[in-house]
Amino acid sequence: MPVTTWSCAGSLRAVGPDAVAEYAAHLRRPGHLAASYAYFRTFHRDVEDTIRNRGTPLAMPVLAVGGKGALGQAIPDQAQLCGDDVTGTVHPCGHWSAEESPELLLAQLLPFLGQPNEHDTLRSQLFSVTFT
Repeated sequence: MPVTTWSCAGSLRAVGPDAVAEYAAHLRRPGHLAASYAYFRTFHRDVEDTIRNRGTPLAMPVLAVGGKGALGQAIPDQAQLCGDDVTGTVHPCGHWSAEESPELLLAQLLPFLGQPNEHDTLRSQLFSVTFT
């Protein structure tokens, strides 16, 4: 089988044809494919930045999700090297966790985003909005 973007999924049926068509439609728009490749052009700079900043742990909570059929435990393990407040998990899927196991991702993501921490007071001061 040829290696394609979707072959990184835990199952070739994990991402349906409608989703593939939606992604393809966006990538056909002017500038979108080039922008998606720009992410990969930053890898060398990312390595330099990581080396320069590795002595300073991330100050915010981190949720690190790996897919068992992709990088798996390597994702949480690498995140542990970058921060002190890391929640790591491995989903029973491939690379595309949001598409392959959205319910599982949401079950972990929503509580993680709502979990109180030392930044909540500052966050509530910065983002308090009153609706009338």
